Amino acid sequence: MILQDLCLKYNCYIIIGNESYLIKQYIQTLLNKIKKYDYTEYIIIIIDDTIIWKDIFTKFCCMNFFYNKHIINLIFYDKNHIIKNKTNIKKILKLLNNNIILIIEIHNILNPYIYKKLLIEKILLINNNHFIKYIIFNKLNDLQSKILILKICKKLTLSISDNAINLLQYFYKNNISLINQVINNIALTQLYTHINRIILYNYIGNLIDIKYVDLIHFILIGEKQKSFYIINMMKVNKYNPLFIINNFVKYIIYFIQIKRNIKNYNLEKIFLKFNIPQYKYQFITKVISKISNKQLYLSIEILLNIDINIKNHLINNYIDKYIWIDLEKLIFLF
Repeated sequence: MILQDLCLKYNCYIIIGNESYLIKQYIQTLLNKIKKYDYTEYIIIIIDDTIIWKDIFTKFCCMNFFYNKHIINLIFYDKNHIIKNKTNIKKILKLLNNNIILIIEIHNILNPYIYKKLLIEKILLINNNHFIKYIIFNKLNDLQSKILILKICKKLTLSISDNAINLLQYFYKNNISLINQVINNIALTQLYTHINRIILYNYIGNLIDIKYVDLIHFILIGEKQKSFYIINMMKVNKYNPLFIINNFVKYIIYFIQIKRNIKNYNLEKIFLKFNIPQYKYQFITKVISKISNKQLYLSIEILLNIDINIKNHLINNYIDKYIWIDLEKLIFLF
């Protein structure tokens, strides 16, 4: 989606979808447009279970001494946090004015149009004094992803064969974020100006398909060498560390809940009581007895420090550089 006629008639942009690459591309274009109107302070806030809404309301109500126009970007990686915090979201919408533009990102939504209807009807109040624009990003089909792959290659002065495009679509299921990573990594080698099926197959064949859950599992079972290797690969391939943190927090909460209730209930009842997903049963059962309360609470301390550093913006380039160092501290705990 291209912004062609933005004239600041919207105070709030609600972006819904399940393709993070497209969402981020849209937001970058949107920011470039908005900043031309002197909205120079940009604040990112990730909404999770630890968020303090009082701090968010303060940002809306109290203007910075140097900047009187704000762009505030609320990011929801878990749609459940929208429902949990709907009252606070409604309050924020009522605080919007000409000096504040609000961007709300809602990720991992499989049916964005249905979810948009839910937001309008059951969650968000549409205040007549403010204007809200909804932007929807569905998962791309084969033709759409092919067009985008060609654009990515053209930007990097690369050409690519149809067979290579088909291979990318087959391996990565039209996940443009991962496809973009692969193409950029090949471009960084400076070995090729044209990507064909053989070059791509050799690259993919030598690349370990790293999943966030693999890293979490290796950390929790004490596989330090494998954990360091995966973190290094994730840094090189520019994986999003926020997904690791969000999922690690969930595991730690599960373990604490189990530890607190294990004397009174069997594991099966605890799993049901706390709505722990069934596919996690086997792993949790395997490692729960090996993890101490001290390890759990120390890991919470590290994760809280990471969360503070992300939200306070006190360290330059924290997410790009230093967050990985803090994540490595978790490896030494288990």
